[in-house]
Amino acid sequence: MKKELTVMKAVLKADYDRHVHRFQEIKELHGSILLGDSMIAYLPLSMYKYGQSLLNFGIPGDTTTGVLNRLSQVIDLKPLKVWIHIGSNDLVLSDLSKIEIAENILKIRDMLIEKIEHVKVYIISITPVLRNHSISNMRYIEWRTNDEIKEINQMLQNHLMNGEYINVFDLLIDSYGNLNIDYTKDGIHLNGEGYKVFIDEIKTLI
Repeated sequence: MKKELTVMKAVLKADYDRHVHRFQEIKELHGSILLGDSMIAYLPLSMYKYGQSLLNFGIPGDTTTGVLNRLSQVIDLKPLKVWIHIGSNDLVLSDLSKIEIAENILKIRDMLIEKIEHVKVYIISITPVLRNHSISNMRYIEWRTNDEIKEINQMLQNHLMNGEYINVFDLLIDSYGNLNIDYTKDGIHLNGEGYKVFIDEIKTLI
């Protein structure tokens, strides 16, 4: 497992570098920014007719540290609104504690507010997972649990003002507290129905 994780990190690092290079070419903002990991990267914006009004700065496999390292790209564009979904991959790809993960997310928010005048920043709750099901890709899920995710989400909610925290976690779980099988294709990433729930919760703020 350790060797497999090392290979995964190398692949994700190469993909991260490609995305960062591509984002660097963007010089003009046409709308607001979605920032984060694969939950953002795979969001089918064109399906919901937001392709022209939102920039997608999601990178599959990204972590809070990765977002902090590329945050200047967002700051330079001076968006009016930023939506952030990040933190789940930290449970797998970093040695950060749950408290440190939450602190990094709040640091991202604070830096954006400090550097961009009048920006509104929204933190989207980390989405749940479905473990030990026939569809579950345990390669991605094995080192993360819903209990850990809920702890981080609660820390964020406790530190954010009303309206800054968007709780999609509770909308995506089943009666057992797992990611609803109707909303996922592999136990962690959302399918079309899952993204409909996801986008419906934030679209009034877009």
